[in-house]
Amino acid sequence: MLAGLPIARCAQNRGRDPRVTSKLRDRCHSRMSTVSSARHSIVDGTLDSDMPFIKLRLVVSVIALCGAIVGCSPTATSPTSSTSTSTQTPPFTLNGKVLQVGTSNGIAAATVTLVDPSGTPSTTTTDANGAFTFSGLATTGSYTLQAVASGFVPVTATISIPVTSFTINLAPVTPSQPLPVLSVTGQSSLSAVGQRSQLKAIVTNPDGTISDVTTVAKWSSSNTAVAQVSSSGLVTAISPGVTVISATLTNESGALSVTVTF
Repeated sequence: MLAGLPIARCAQNRGRDPRVTSKLRDRCHSRMSTVSSARHSIVDGTLDSDMPFIKLRLVVSVIALCGAIVGCSPTATSPTSSTSTSTQTPPFTLNGKVLQVGTSNGIAAATVTLVDPSGTPSTTTTDANGAFTFSGLATTGSYTLQAVASGFVPVTATISIPVTSFTINLAPVTPSQPLPVLSVTGQSSLSAVGQRSQLKAIVTNPDGTISDVTTVAKWSSSNTAVAQVSSSGLVTAISPGVTVISATLTNESGALSVTVTF
């Protein structure tokens, strides 16, 4: 079919009188010639005015064809893609809280730093309830958020803006376990060659108890020409001067300055 016009074919009319059949065939061929002329005229963009029936059929067919083909009409528009837009528009605001981990207790006076995707930092401080706010955030994307508070382990997190709220949980710093203290006691001044003095190495434990580790500590003298010390902490004066007598036990050590005079 071309522009809505069917391709005409002449019937065979088998079984009829040959003379009648010949006349019918001639008439059919004549009509087919007319239709063919109209078809060629359409292709050339023209339409003869002496073929009203053919013209009507062609107009109807062209209208139907335009309705089926996108873009035939000059007012037709191609579809456009649409992206759903977030209800939040810049500048964005971030509200958050800094809490003690495992509780709902806000941490006051914590320093909170927000670094935007370009690397620009902004800093604020939490209020008495641990709340903080960053406003005027113009850029979406990945931000770095850090919270630091005295007595707590600092935390750094990554968040995506826009987000309405964010909570940071800080864990308290575990207090350092008190260590034993080793001290050296005894006479710190000797006034004669060969004079001796017994020193003691005492460990004060975290619970307040005291241990005498004199016999198990390792002893040493910083200047053996002035005074020497035995493995049991016995000091012997050699010559005038000053020396430091030290006692060490595991990771603890203590010392005593000893002066020798004549």
